[in-house]
Amino acid sequence: MHGLPFKGIQVSTTRADKRWLRRSLVASRGSWGSALPWISKVADRGLVWPLLGGALAARRSTRSAGAAGIAAVVVTSAVTWAIQQAVQRDRPSTLTALVTRGSARRPAASSFPSTHAANAFAFAAAAGTICPGLSVVLVPLAAAIGVARVGIAHHYPADVVAGALTGAGIGTAIGLFVRRRYPRSSPPESPLSPLPRTGLSVADPRGRDPRPPAAYDERTDKDRTRLDAG
Repeated sequence: MHGLPFKGIQVSTTRADKRWLRRSLVASRGSWGSALPWISKVADRGLVWPLLGGALAARRSTRSAGAAGIAAVVVTSAVTWAIQQAVQRDRPSTLTALVTRGSARRPAASSFPSTHAANAFAFAAAAGTICPGLSVVLVPLAAAIGVARVGIAHHYPADVVAGALTGAGIGTAIGLFVRRRYPRSSPPESPLSPLPRTGLSVADPRGRDPRPPAAYDERTDKDRTRLDAG
């Protein structure tokens, strides 16, 4: 592995990782398994997240969510790169990847943690913290990307779980910061909203009495009676 001048910690593959990888590969043999390579390619090179963030930023109601999502992906990419330099772990074998619809061309970086899963959950957590309604779409998308990385044998399940936890933690922190630093403004009050019920009346700008005719007549009668008594 190229990167830092020192060799990182070598992490071996555990029996649990191999067992869960086999179960995932068996489960992905169904018809839906053919979609896994395409789902994985959606997040290749991380280009989908700036595009999605830009689309959210184009709308005023989701502008801060899009910006927070992009910022979370940038920070998460840097953090996962640093972890991959410090922790060396081999990916599943090339033969396994070819047998399971995967590709022999895989990143040379360490398998731990999964950058694809980390970026996906970082974006989902950051944007969803600010606009919870987005989580309905973004969280399943992030989970599908993580499953796809295991289904095409580019990562072990532990790599995806570690990436998901890393990304979700960073994304949530950035989302909370943006939400507190730049709170979403409430919609302006409509000029046609009813006036509060108080004892004060608002003068009509055209000089007319705002009270109904009945109240106007009652006031006139009282004033006339008072003048006659005087």
